Amino acid sequence: RLIAAGAAGRIRIGERPLAPADIAVLVRSHSQGARMRQALAAVGVGSVELSQASVFHTEDAEELERVLLAIAEPGRERRVLAALATSAMGHDAAALARLAADEAALLARLEAFARWRELWLARGFGVMLRQWMSDAGVAARLLARADGERRLTNLMHLAELLQQSAGQASPEVLLRSLASRRADARGGEAAQLRLESDRNLVQIVTVHRAKGLEYGIVFCPFLFDGYSRNGSEGPMRAWHDDDGELVLDYRADPADAKEIATRLRRERQAEDLRLIYVALTRAVQRCYLVVGSYATSSFGRISHGEGGRSLLNWMVAGVGMSPAQWDAHKRSPADIDAQWRALVAAAKHEGRPVMRLDDLPSGEAGALAMQSGATQRPRAQRPPQVGAGWRIGSFSALISGAVHEQAARDHDARALPASAPEVAAGSEVAPGQPIPADDILRFPRGPVAGDCLHAVFEAIDFCDPSGWEAAIAAALQAHPQRPPATLGERERALETVRQPQRLRRMLDDVLATPLLGATAGAGAALRLDGVTAARRRVELGFHLPAPVLGAAQLNAWLAARGYRVPRLDFKDLAGYLKGYIDLVFEHDGRYWVLDWKSNHLGDTPQDYAPARLEAAMQAHGYHLQHLLYTLALHRHLQRSLPGYDYAHHFGGVLYLFVRGVRPHWQLDGQPCGVFHHRAAEADILALDRLVAAAPTPSEVIEA
Repeated sequence: RLIAAGAAGRIRIGERPLAPADIAVLVRSHSQGARMRQALAAVGVGSVELSQASVFHTEDAEELERVLLAIAEPGRERRVLAALATSAMGHDAAALARLAADEAALLARLEAFARWRELWLARGFGVMLRQWMSDAGVAARLLARADGERRLTNLMHLAELLQQSAGQASPEVLLRSLASRRADARGGEAAQLRLESDRNLVQIVTVHRAKGLEYGIVFCPFLFDGYSRNGSEGPMRAWHDDDGELVLDYRADPADAKEIATRLRRERQAEDLRLIYVALTRAVQRCYLVVGSYATSSFGRISHGEGGRSLLNWMVAGVGMSPAQWDAHKRSPADIDAQWRALVAAAKHEGRPVMRLDDLPSGEAGALAMQSGATQRPRAQRPPQVGAGWRIGSFSALISGAVHEQAARDHDARALPASAPEVAAGSEVAPGQPIPADDILRFPRGPVAGDCLHAVFEAIDFCDPSGWEAAIAAALQAHPQRPPATLGERERALETVRQPQRLRRMLDDVLATPLLGATAGAGAALRLDGVTAARRRVELGFHLPAPVLGAAQLNAWLAARGYRVPRLDFKDLAGYLKGYIDLVFEHDGRYWVLDWKSNHLGDTPQDYAPARLEAAMQAHGYHLQHLLYTLALHRHLQRSLPGYDYAHHFGGVLYLFVRGVRPHWQLDGQPCGVFHHRAAEADILALDRLVAAAPTPSEVIEA
């Protein structure tokens, strides 16, 4: 009514018509503000909310955390589905059910989350979030909602705060920062909810935030509430004694607990009265109040006690009573109503009435007519250009077309083409022998399967099989393997039973296999079941400074040293190379890099012979990967191991294609599925200089 009359020029403030921004609705809490926004939106009245509540305590912060957790671990199907169920990504239960039944569509979704993670690692949080919003249509989906402006404002506010605090940190650090900010009850001024729009809208303001502000017209729809709220003082309770002195009470179980509870109630009442005073004094022209008594129902009984005890009613009908006495009174609703009517009748200025008491409207209201131009689409301004700055790269960011960004996410590669080099037979197992049901060769393929295999190796103690079954169960729970949809119900049930059996047999085989073969002499004794937990580190992370690293430089360096990898075509990197080494362990005084590979190369020993492994290493760029891992460990040992010498202390790299690693699979005395290599020390020193953009020894001499 007021807005329509103002638009028509019938209500004016001074010389100008009343505008929606001249009207404020004062509320006590964010939840009350949300209710008011919904009620106003239902009748076509736009509003904007000002609150001291933290944006980290909103539903949007919870949903953003779910999305970021899924992007950080895109191989975990449950986290991806939880992210898809958010308002920002818009999948309802039916859509999620359809996705779960369509393996190809689900894998495509997992790959999308993996690409966002790759971008996060390579370019930082802010770039990734913008790309996610664009790819997933987040802004359009949120703005289609009635509260869309509020939701989108919160999302962008959260993104800004996270970028400022941990935007260049790893995903794990940023997620810890987000979790701690959500758990922090204080929030801070920077995290207070922002205006979602600067349009001419009705303002919804918390009473706390309204202190010191004035509005033309003020509505106070909730001051009538007489509900007694219990405080959440925590371990410390603050109250004032009879002399007015502040007492900070840390006693866990005081003898005068009942008296303290009464004092705390008085403290809350005093705060409520201060807020009522603030609310009543914010209006310049007019203030609307909801007043009087109301009824509540409990177990079928109607009571007016709560409404009667309202402090707003006490201010009018409690003359001569203290708040404590007012609590104990039993004034009838008629008595309270009479006091309000008497106040209105007596409220006059120069003989003219200044107050009016009306019955509450029925709640039915026609929608506000849309103003001209309201349907026009806003035109966004072009954002300013932001310099690239330094960024974080990874192995897969360097390899063109790679689909995994770190060792912890190891996608199965496709089987090599038939033209790949053949190897002479020498196995004890005939190539045509049927594959046992519990053989790891029958384990599913793909990124989720690779993550599952990695999770098992990361969790177990190589020397203590007693915990293997639990580790296998946990890995399958975190990375569930879906039997093919073409199988019948009985076959699918059998597959579920056989999956842990296959993983257990794989562990028995891989950990008991001599990794260096008979030609290695004393080194042939290297078996993982002899490597204790104290002598290994799982998922060793690193950041290698790379001030200036270009694809042309790295291509030339690799070719000159005989390392064949797919041609690199990455954007010049100025920042850091980041990665995670699956396993670093010490054996007989030497340190080794080990990487688990779940690639399915075939079903026979010949498929995991040295020539086939070399072909896989070249095809997937693994040579560059193991060189970067070697460099990272070399730098680490230089700084942490007294007397470190590369030739003496570094054993080499071991890439285990675990589907083919088993004690009885050998060809010419060499274990199948095991790629072993140690780069020349001169090559690692040269790579160190290349990555660090350091001058070569000859350049130093010339200088």
